[in-house]
Amino acid sequence: LRASLVNDPNLTQLTTLHDRSHGNMDFFAQARTALGLPADATEAAVLAAIGANKTQLDAHAAASNVIAKAAGLGDDVQPAAIATQVELHFRGAGQTEADLRKTVTTLEATVTTMVEKGKRTAAEAYVDGAIKAGKPVRAMRDHYIDRHMKDAAAVEKEIGALVSIHSGGFTPPTDPKDPATGLSSDERKVCELLGVDLVKFAETRKSMTVEAL
Repeated sequence: LRASLVNDPNLTQLTTLHDRSHGNMDFFAQARTALGLPADATEAAVLAAIGANKTQLDAHAAASNVIAKAAGLGDDVQPAAIATQVELHFRGAGQTEADLRKTVTTLEATVTTMVEKGKRTAAEAYVDGAIKAGKPVRAMRDHYIDRHMKDAAAVEKEIGALVSIHSGGFTPPTDPKDPATGLSSDERKVCELLGVDLVKFAETRKSMTVEAL
């Protein structure tokens, strides 16, 4: 009968809103300190920093797993164990640090040579194929091969735009005739500019041709 809502209810067993928010603020204050953020960093900044750290940790864990498998180890191996295994592998092969550097240099040179050889093979195949197709590039074969090795797309675009000579037999593009009048595109264009009827012009030209014969 006499129930009412007041600002200070006599419910001692409930935690006050002030105490709850204070605990939340303590968490973010500790998180700022742990993450090295300034004291005035917002909660959004704290959460963003936590997400970024998790992403870095996940990437590091993935990389560690790859190295561990390459070293013959299982999953979830500590980084120290991975480093020890890799070191034992190279030490067991009897290689010093200088030997390892020399091996790496040799491998890099081998890979570079193989890549360059592959580029030259592809360039020679394309240029020789263009020559067989009648492209006028025989005199500059070596030039186009060297350029193709550096920029294949540009050379293929340039050679592709050249007209094939087909052993000297060049056929110029034909001007299609209008089936109704027999006029070329240039003749039709002149008639349109002069306002002349196409049919009448065609008949006049035909009659003049017959008279000349």
